[in-house]
Amino acid sequence: IDLWSSDHSPYFFADKIARSQTPDFTTTLSGIPGIETRLPLLFSEGLLSGRLTLERYLDLTSRNAAAIYGLAHAKGRIAVGLDADLALWDPTVTWTLGHRALHSRVDFTPYEGRSVTGKPTTVLVRGVPVVADGELQVQPGFGQFVERSAADPARSGKPVEEMMPWLDA
Repeated sequence: IDLWSSDHSPYFFADKIARSQTPDFTTTLSGIPGIETRLPLLFSEGLLSGRLTLERYLDLTSRNAAAIYGLAHAKGRIAVGLDADLALWDPTVTWTLGHRALHSRVDFTPYEGRSVTGKPTTVLVRGVPVVADGELQVQPGFGQFVERSAADPARSGKPVEEMMPWLDA
């Protein structure tokens, strides 16, 4: 795994399954609401459980994404000249995931009732607190477009097809 990402799909549950009388994976809308749960789950079950080192956690959540998406010139790590985008976590807070505790405009989470430890409390974007003590501090439009550089093909590794020999059968 090179990065920990989300196929975030912010649909209401009824809208996800509305295409069919007998919903299954071929008729429902893909993805789950996961953009706000993916990092707390990895923090709790990966980093705090000892399954991941801090170095590996940072690779999965920041450095690799910046490199893969051509943003390493501005983001992904703490260094002079890069944007000061940081998330500060309270590693002692235990909380329960549930759609009422989250901020996506949806009526479910597949992680409803799951307890996790660790929660981001402050988020800095370009050094400015955009979330402080769990509360949004900026107005819509605060973000800035960051131009990407070309992706490095050497980082791509082998195509998926070359790693799945059973497709040749």
